[in-house]
Amino acid sequence: MSAGTKRRLEDALNAGKDIEKDSKLPSVTNVDFGDVMGIYSLNFSHNMQNMVAGSGNGSIQVYSCGSQRKRRPLKHGSLYGLPITALKFFPFKDDQLITATHNEICALDFSHDGRIFATAGKDRKIRVYDAGTLQIKQTFGGTDHIELTQQVFIIYVFSPEAGHGSKVFALRFHPFDDNLFLTGGWDRHIKIWDFGSSQLLETVPFPSASQGEFLYVGRFCGSGDLIAAGGSGTNDLKIINRKTRGVSSRVESEGKTIHALDVSQDGQHLVIGGTGNSVQIVTLT
Repeated sequence: MSAGTKRRLEDALNAGKDIEKDSKLPSVTNVDFGDVMGIYSLNFSHNMQNMVAGSGNGSIQVYSCGSQRKRRPLKHGSLYGLPITALKFFPFKDDQLITATHNEICALDFSHDGRIFATAGKDRKIRVYDAGTLQIKQTFGGTDHIELTQQVFIIYVFSPEAGHGSKVFALRFHPFDDNLFLTGGWDRHIKIWDFGSSQLLETVPFPSASQGEFLYVGRFCGSGDLIAAGGSGTNDLKIINRKTRGVSSRVESEGKTIHALDVSQDGQHLVIGGTGNSVQIVTLT
């Protein structure tokens, strides 16, 4: 392990411990991007200089974290534009961005070392690609479902040991282990996968009451012992302890669905977006 990687790991471990000790979220900054028809994807640049937001009208908005000001959009939208459901800076390249505009792909993320990336979406499958050749290296399947002949009902068979039984909207790699990534979707479960062993390692049910929860976002926080996840139903973001399955912190979204989430490299800042036209930048201190 290099000195830089070791230092980042130590910083993330300390950040994770701080989050677990204090469940308060004292600092929230709202950034309004105007009438962009909702926020569907978010990503911090690796140097934390910029944050980009994929919008419902097809635009890509840019916010400067340093000056705390909106910048010129990277891409303009229109009334007929398709939502930008996934976008991500290339690892170690803060001037290059990859996006997914096809409405079948709902999530995309790179491994920490930048060698592979994965996508997920409507067909419940997770595809892992070689970042250099863009060729598929591995596919993780979803749970089988039964469609009745008259196409009036769809019966989903959920199993904790299997893949997702409905659309997958969240996909994030572990901050340091390049083989691990998590996914989440409309079946209200977070699943943790190991690319190296081709195995599903863990299934974490989202803690929600009677409202239920369609998960649109999920990712590791700090060293990976915490998971941030949320969506519709309860319309909030919960930070979940993987070991205890308890909720360490909670962020409300003014009664609106959460569609997008990103966490800074040090685990101290969250940016949250949804059906509204603004994003919330939350400082976990």
